[in-house]
Amino acid sequence: MNAASTQAMRADGSVITLPYRWLVTKILLLLSPSVSVDGLMIVALNGSVTATATSQLQNALRLIDTHAPLLLRRLRRDVKRLMLVQAGGPEYWPFAEGFILNAAFVEDSDIEFIALMIIHEATHARLWRAGFRYNQACRERIEHLCVQAEVSFAERLPDAEYFVEHAKKKLGHRWWADDAIKERQLRARRALWPTWLTRVHRLLARG
Repeated sequence: MNAASTQAMRADGSVITLPYRWLVTKILLLLSPSVSVDGLMIVALNGSVTATATSQLQNALRLIDTHAPLLLRRLRRDVKRLMLVQAGGPEYWPFAEGFILNAAFVEDSDIEFIALMIIHEATHARLWRAGFRYNQACRERIEHLCVQAEVSFAERLPDAEYFVEHAKKKLGHRWWADDAIKERQLRARRALWPTWLTRVHRLLARG
């Protein structure tokens, strides 16, 4: 999934860059604890980086390296950080140069599912860096490409059929629709932003 956490959408679905949201993202990153795992920064937004989450992400990255080392090399070029959140995710945040993952999902899921999620969001990062913007005209196509990347990776895993089916089932839900995007953005603000930051956001948005 992709979210313009530092952007807003026009009525036609095109994207407007909002500098104050870029600033909010940078403030959150500066205030949040982080650790380095296999060349990537793991950042806990409004939380803590647990040993369980760190181990799970490390194992998922190693699984990717085992079955698709080229994908992992690309990921390290396209992404600087994986951000853990208490609510919401997964979503790619272009101006944070990374994507958010739900902390509970990371801690409780099999590493294959975590790896598939990482592959999906890393594909968003690669497409973004290649110049493909997440607007209304191409959202569905982009999401299909990201799921196809999951499928291609899943085909390399033991029990491939099970994981391929899991990936394909995602397309039964239109998470790229306008209403779904706006709802995710609202949930993200409520979950991530402290009260004072919400007030600053409102003041800047009026300006």
